[in-house]
Amino acid sequence: MVYMLYNLLIKKEGALFASFSNYIVPVVGVLMGYFMLNESLALQHMIGIFIILCALLLSNKQAFKSD
Repeated sequence: MVYMLYNLLIKKEGALFASFSNYIVPVVGVLMGYFMLNESLALQHMIGIFIILCALLLSNKQAFKSD
């Protein structure tokens, strides 16, 4: 099922965005650890999450196109 969803992501957003989507995995891991396991969330974690999300946003050219 995961491969099917990954192929749909490639078809919809393109291969470049799909390859960058793998950077979401550590973000989800850190946030799940924070919310579910009550682990600490340091400033370094928040900076890293911010950088990853900004990179994903910048990689998606459609986000900056105006219709």
